[in-house]
Amino acid sequence: MSKPRFTLSDLLLWISLAGLIAAVIAPMYRSMRRSATGDFVRALAISDDGGAAAALFGDGTVRVWKTAGGSLVATLQSTAGSEPSVPYHAAGISILAISADGKTIAVALQARNTPASVIEVWDAANQKVVATLAAPSHCNVALAPGGDRVAWSAPRAAGLYGPSLGVSPGVALVGSPKWLPSDCAPVFSPDGQLVALRNDAGKIVLFETSTGRMQAELDIRLPPSQVSMAFSADGSKLIAMLDGMYCEFQADAAIRKGWDFSNSRRKSANVVGLTFATSIALLPGDRNLAVIDAFQTLSFIDRRTGEIREAGAAQYLAAARRGNVFVTSDGDRIDVWDAAEQAVRQSLWDQSSHVPRLVLFAVFLMWVVIYSHRKARKRLRPCAICGQPFVPQKKQSDVLECEKCRRRVRQTSPSASQPKRAVWMRRLPVVAYLCFLLFALYRIRDWLSSVAATVLSVAIVLALLVGLALAKLYLKRRRTLGEKYDLRLADECAGACGDVHQIANLVVWSAAPSTLPEHFESQISFCRQRLQAVLGQNVPPPDGMRVLIFANRQQLARYCAQLGHDLGSGPRFNGVYLFAPLRRIAIAEREFLEQTADPPMRLRGLLLHRLIEGCDRRLQQGWLTSGLASALARNDGDGALCWLQRPMKAAVLAGHTLGPSELFQRRFGTTIRRLRRQGEPVLYAWVNQFQVQAWSFVEFLCGRGSTPERRLAFQQFWADPQRHRQTANCLALHYGLPTDELFHQWRLWAESQEPGEHQAPPAGFAAWMRREPIATIVNDSELPRNRIAAIRHLGEFGFALGADCLIDVLRNDDPLLRDETISALERISGQVYGSSVSAWELWWRSLPEAARNWPTDEATMETITAELVRD
Repeated sequence: MSKPRFTLSDLLLWISLAGLIAAVIAPMYRSMRRSATGDFVRALAISDDGGAAAALFGDGTVRVWKTAGGSLVATLQSTAGSEPSVPYHAAGISILAISADGKTIAVALQARNTPASVIEVWDAANQKVVATLAAPSHCNVALAPGGDRVAWSAPRAAGLYGPSLGVSPGVALVGSPKWLPSDCAPVFSPDGQLVALRNDAGKIVLFETSTGRMQAELDIRLPPSQVSMAFSADGSKLIAMLDGMYCEFQADAAIRKGWDFSNSRRKSANVVGLTFATSIALLPGDRNLAVIDAFQTLSFIDRRTGEIREAGAAQYLAAARRGNVFVTSDGDRIDVWDAAEQAVRQSLWDQSSHVPRLVLFAVFLMWVVIYSHRKARKRLRPCAICGQPFVPQKKQSDVLECEKCRRRVRQTSPSASQPKRAVWMRRLPVVAYLCFLLFALYRIRDWLSSVAATVLSVAIVLALLVGLALAKLYLKRRRTLGEKYDLRLADECAGACGDVHQIANLVVWSAAPSTLPEHFESQISFCRQRLQAVLGQNVPPPDGMRVLIFANRQQLARYCAQLGHDLGSGPRFNGVYLFAPLRRIAIAEREFLEQTADPPMRLRGLLLHRLIEGCDRRLQQGWLTSGLASALARNDGDGALCWLQRPMKAAVLAGHTLGPSELFQRRFGTTIRRLRRQGEPVLYAWVNQFQVQAWSFVEFLCGRGSTPERRLAFQQFWADPQRHRQTANCLALHYGLPTDELFHQWRLWAESQEPGEHQAPPAGFAAWMRREPIATIVNDSELPRNRIAAIRHLGEFGFALGADCLIDVLRNDDPLLRDETISALERISGQVYGSSVSAWELWWRSLPEAARNWPTDEATMETITAELVRD
């Protein structure tokens, strides 16, 4: 199926890829451009009555709005500074301040061509600079409510400018000899008489603004850390937040002299779920605190109950002391909040846009769709039934028919009536675990702030996941491998307690009464002798295995369903070898004896599976286990080989044989999965061909049709430890021929074998064939899936009895049954006549009477009549 070099999907793929790259780069370019132009918020401030709000932008521009209507009042452009002064730390920074009446604004800016900073004091109404004050680099600034004093703080230095605002260098804030201020922003009391600072000793220090002398030290009793502070509206309380610790200092009213905090009372509490605060504000009513944490999340804390409510993303915060509003910003927008309702009232400035994200998502989705289409086009294949091209899913790489044909097959397939577990039931545990994992990550999101902690947490989660899976597997295997559990499960599925016997090295459970256990010891001895003769080594007895003999297939199906196995509906599942989780044989006795032409041979095949695995304590490849068990289970007569050569010769003539890659490289698990899905015609044909060809190839290598040289080479091949991974190379090494040449010799050998004459089936088995599959085939009112199952049964049995019914079905030319009927006739006859009814009739008439006629001796007829009357 040729494909064009460049199609429309290729063009769309490249266009969508270019759009995806553009959608990723565009927000980055927009962010870089905004950073270059300073079009982002750097600091916020609001007046005490909440009437005016100011914002400092990245280029040093200050804009002032009225919060009532959201109108822009003034735009102040600095001439002395080039950009905002940036403190060392992000917590508690304050490089913009506004007076209580909103008329005076102070801003800390980095001076040009010097490492120092300047503090510009603006008259917002007249839009002019009132004073330019010197300050160290990386300083914070605070403005007194009256606008007549400016306090600044920097690492290891602090100062205060008085009423004239022109005194330089200002009044130094003097404290204890060891006192060194940190970079925490200063905070004025509501009356402007006190200013609070945080020193490096872990204490909050209060200074008198008139003299600059220390008035009190408030001990936080914690190591130095990031601190954000705020006064209450009446100035009687000082709130501090540090590292998730909420501290409140209350002045003693009895000795209060100008808000004297020298004998203040302190109370503190841990706020669970909150890291250190970068901004803090006491909302009107003194009930709630507004806090912005290190993850730039705005939260409201109830001071009475300690309850935290997250409200969204924000980077800066400023609250009015008397008004009912506060403002927040995330850098792209400025919102005015109603403090009582704790909801956004309006937006003063908004540069955020969701369009790039939507475009990125849309383009990415388009790219995924087109890329998936191109990947699907590479997996395009013709349907094996209707011939139309289709795309199989990734998990269905071995499916050879389209969905339409598969749906039609499921409606007519023998396994269509089997219940399937819903997909959501299989995925529900995974979804529940993911939800739990997301919840756990959400609860510890504060701890995941560092890259090392994130990597460690992911490793721990993966280790826990692997540990849980291994623990679940261990517990399941320990539970299901127990003998008591296995026998109790068999009793439950059988509906009654069975008998337990120790036969040779086997534990045999049987639904009483049973006749099969008495044959096990002799059959085990027979199988061991034949396997030792072929392999040239000692074969250990099948220890550690149980044999469960149920009364009928319904009990067997219930037992296998409990273990997670799907048996299907073919006749080969009246007895099955279950290799996991424990090596065991399970048999439905009634069907095993009734639907098997040679029950001892079938029993030997099941035992040989376990013996072959016990030779080197591992699962062999599918072709080797199946072929060797089939070759050694048959007796030494010619009938078994003739039964093998007929379907093999038909496959060679029709060109349906498997190549070395398909026969050798298929793992045992893949074969089992195909066995469970063999209701589909293509997979059913593959499974049958695989089993017959494996048997024929092993017969050629070491069976009756082999030579002494090939048998010796097979023993060397079996002893080679590399045969599990390099089957073809090992065969070529020990047989001295390339794999293709070895397959060519086997094909010539298969073509030279004679199909022999058809034998009549045993009387009891012939009676069952007449009563079950043949009666179903000739009944036109039966469901198609039941008739297909019956046709397959006749093809698997290999007897000529009932072939005339298949020819009648082919004569009626039913499209749903045609392919199955032709396949069954080819397996029975060893001939390839296709849909030619006349050719099949000639073949039918050439068969001997004993093979194609119903047995007529009186004893057999009496037995059959009694069985029919009883049923």
